[in-house]
Amino acid sequence: MANEKKVDVRTLLIGLAALRRDEAHYLRAEAEALRTRAEHVVALAEALERQAELAAQVLAFDDSGVRELVRDVIGRAA
Repeated sequence: MANEKKVDVRTLLIGLAALRRDEAHYLRAEAEALRTRAEHVVALAEALERQAELAAQVLAFDDSGVRELVRDVIGRAA
């Protein structure tokens, strides 16, 4: 009976160790997935920032272009 209990405890401990290994593997995989998603979010944020900068440049160009056009029209009318 004592041997059976030792075997049962040993079997349980081996099973628990296997579960812990599986859990550690799962957590590492989950951490890698989160790291990858974070990298994609950073890349997207950088792309959106570049897009906003380009949009601001286009708007600035349009404003100066409109002002120049208005000056030309006023100059021709005068």
